[in-house]
Amino acid sequence: MTEFVLSEIKDRGGCLMLNRPFSINALNLAMIREITRVLKEWETNPQVEFVLLEGAGDKGFCAGGDIKIVYLEGRDALAKGEDATAALRFFEEEYALNKYMFHYPKPIAVYMHGITMGGGVGLSAPCKYRIGAENLKWAMPETGIGFFPDVGAAYYLAQMPYNAGMNLGLTGNTIGPDNDLLAALGIITHVTPLSEWRETKKRILYQGVSLLDDFKAEARTAPGFIKFMNKTEAAWTQNDFESLIKKLMTGGLHEKGPDTAQMIMKRSPHSLIRTFLHLQWAKDKSFDEVIAQDAKLAAAFLQHPDFYEGIRAAVVDKDKKPKWAGAKQVA
Repeated sequence: MTEFVLSEIKDRGGCLMLNRPFSINALNLAMIREITRVLKEWETNPQVEFVLLEGAGDKGFCAGGDIKIVYLEGRDALAKGEDATAALRFFEEEYALNKYMFHYPKPIAVYMHGITMGGGVGLSAPCKYRIGAENLKWAMPETGIGFFPDVGAAYYLAQMPYNAGMNLGLTGNTIGPDNDLLAALGIITHVTPLSEWRETKKRILYQGVSLLDDFKAEARTAPGFIKFMNKTEAAWTQNDFESLIKKLMTGGLHEKGPDTAQMIMKRSPHSLIRTFLHLQWAKDKSFDEVIAQDAKLAAAFLQHPDFYEGIRAAVVDKDKKPKWAGAKQVA
């Protein structure tokens, strides 16, 4: 058992904890492999009726993947004229875990508090019971680092009402804390405050996951969000990316449309167009089809300079001033 993933069987459930709080439980390859190993072991263990997943520390459930390692491996390989096989391995095994969790034969419950982004979404979204704390902040911010909403996220984004998934996928905006909104978008199914989680966890392990019915989130419409999306949905449902930006820029849909368009255009052009096409394509696709396409896209992104420039600017040098190469080889 890696020190970054803690596992134990207690009462009726298997408890998994991401234990890397200093990095907000960012996933590395060893963690992905350990989670996979434990889940496979518990799949056939009759003592384990369900799995309970959470993250250590106060800052959040999981901030995503440890992309700095992927950046270094991929950059060094390309510098040598080689392909980014080592870097791609991380994504391939991560996506395999996401798919495995989606089809897992036993219920998985996840407790999401604080920052839950990227790879954290990949771990939480496939779970049957998605319990949100009052401070949950959710995002798929990949276009800001020259990447795309991966880990099967396009499957969920494409199903969101008011075409909100296209909005969130392109902008990378963080939503929350707002349990009504998070429930309306299907991100959470249940709500439990942080102050009550420890006791609630004990009761779930002792009584079973049916106890969660007492904490089910009401998917009430968030008035401000619905008002905004009713006015901007026409923009987010455009058939091509250029038309989408033009609709936002007119400002006729919403006073914040031009600001949103300008913010989007600061992202990697390559990432934006790839993401737009991917989310359109995913609307009538199964999760397995989406995650398979994610693997193909990840391989392509690892060959594009914007992926490395985005991570350099956001994570390595942290100057927040990426110099994008542009929208090349998008076809």
